[in-house]
Amino acid sequence: MTAGTSVPAPAMAAAAPSEITVFPADTAAYYPSDEIGFAGATGFLHRHNSTSSWVWTTHADGLTTAIPGLGTSAASRFRPTGGDSFSVGPNAPSVLTVLNAATQAWRNVPISGSNTKLYGNTLINETVPPRLVDADTRYRIETSGLPDGLTGFQVLAGDATAGAVVHYGLLDVRTGRFTPFPAPETAPSEVLLTTDGWPSSGPSRPTSTTARAPWWRGALPLSPTITTWAWPAIP
Repeated sequence: MTAGTSVPAPAMAAAAPSEITVFPADTAAYYPSDEIGFAGATGFLHRHNSTSSWVWTTHADGLTTAIPGLGTSAASRFRPTGGDSFSVGPNAPSVLTVLNAATQAWRNVPISGSNTKLYGNTLINETVPPRLVDADTRYRIETSGLPDGLTGFQVLAGDATAGAVVHYGLLDVRTGRFTPFPAPETAPSEVLLTTDGWPSSGPSRPTSTTARAPWWRGALPLSPTITTWAWPAIP
């Protein structure tokens, strides 16, 4: 060792903490929610709470776009008309307002009464017998196959090609052809249309493809005892 040179003392290891303080997570003032107003072919309309504006989110990529013009309208005002379109009620005495949420195109369709609904491009006046009219040409679409002694007519659910009629059967809104349900059923209060003859939610779907293959569309009565109606494909 050279005279006058000092050697530094070895560094002391830091003392381990004697205790650890855990800070509890903040309690949320409220929990976020999401209300579905309408489900379309390529996306769905929703909002975060009853005072926020409606937005459209696509199924394929989750892209969300604001929908101006709806404001804070209640979801009960929206009635599907097929594809990505829905009508916005209540109806004016002579006009039905329709929005295509995917393209944000608005359309005012002249109607003949507040009990008129639009499916695809067909207006259905829920009279007895029902009156079907092309929304563009205003030509009447003649109906066929409706049961005798019809005392009431109400479309419970529908799309661009068909409407499910209360406890009777399916009405093709393009041709006016009526197809009765294959067996008598108790009149349901609500009906769900699906693309494969089985409910899209609720009871488990059958695993047998044989049972599903011959059918194109089904109507499901939403009741405590759930049954499924299905009928042959409509061209």
